[in-house]
Amino acid sequence: MVRAGTGPARGGWHRGAVDDRRVRPSGAADTKALRRYDKVGLLPPTAVDSESGYRFYDPEQLAHAWLIAQLRRIGMPLAEIRTVCDLRPDAAARAVSTYWQQATADTATRAHHVARLIEHLSRPPLPETRYLLCSDGLSAVVSRGDLHTALAEAGEPEPTAQRPARPAPVAQRRGGAQ
Repeated sequence: MVRAGTGPARGGWHRGAVDDRRVRPSGAADTKALRRYDKVGLLPPTAVDSESGYRFYDPEQLAHAWLIAQLRRIGMPLAEIRTVCDLRPDAAARAVSTYWQQATADTATRAHHVARLIEHLSRPPLPETRYLLCSDGLSAVVSRGDLHTALAEAGEPEPTAQRPARPAPVAQRRGGAQ
């Protein structure tokens, strides 16, 4: 339960304010987050104690702090949170729904990539193979000998960490697209 407290604030006592120690247990936000929200202008305190650094919030700000914390919990960036907080409740609900649909789609895409990666890593390695990733996103599996031959035929220098091999000559040699 959040209790209204009294304490020193800007040289005097700020009655009825809630300090950041009391906002934190409510689940609204931790001190670091409250300072970040203040810095970006999302949740400025009503006062800051110059000696202790405690921030004091008006009790009406607690609902706003709670909303910000819940939106952060679902991964919404602060810039989008600012927009949602400025909307009427029905428009804010639509904005949160739209954000979540996009987040869900992004998560599904990442899940697909993870499944492909796990499948790839679970296969036993082929002997004497190298994997080349092409700039167009296609990949080709070629033997070390084919790689050296293709590079030599194309007049390319040996690949290094600073100068990776260009995969186009290998794709051409194996009948792939350029």
